[in-house]
Amino acid sequence: MVEKLASADASTFSTKGKCLDLAHAGQIIQDAIPGGPHDIDNTLEEAGLISQPQRDVFRQHVRDGVSDAGCHIQIDDVPNDGTTTLRDARQAVRDNAS
Repeated sequence: MVEKLASADASTFSTKGKCLDLAHAGQIIQDAIPGGPHDIDNTLEEAGLISQPQRDVFRQHVRDGVSDAGCHIQIDDVPNDGTTTLRDARQAVRDNAS
């Protein structure tokens, strides 16, 4: 009976947003953009990701970084609009990684 309760408690912590802290999410974001580190308040465009294909590659690199950290994130949960700030992307990754 005790083992079942322990398993139930462990599964409670595997919900969305419990896998990465803000610092680790920020490092994943920074690592996905060439030429960094970049100001956290820059937009993706200001950080050098001008075209949509560049931002699509960024999105894939972030997803790979989350996976390398032992977590999972849906590709659509990684924002890649040109006006998205790195701060907003970091928050989204932290909140959506599981």
